[in-house]
Amino acid sequence: MVRRLEEVIVREYDKGGTAASVRAAVDRAIDEMQARTGEHLGKAGEAVKSAADKLHEKMQKMAGDPP
Repeated sequence: MVRRLEEVIVREYDKGGTAASVRAAVDRAIDEMQARTGEHLGKAGEAVKSAADKLHEKMQKMAGDPP
């Protein structure tokens, strides 16, 4: 799960994506993983979503964007 999200983040970063585009890509990847795994991994999905939110905040700070 983490590897997949890392790949998404790196791909968006390499394309020169903004914090918002990285966030959108991570959200799509999370949604896709949740759809494949079902509800029994809901808590893991919530943890990944929380981590993605924190990553988004850090990227905004690095870019100088408002939260």
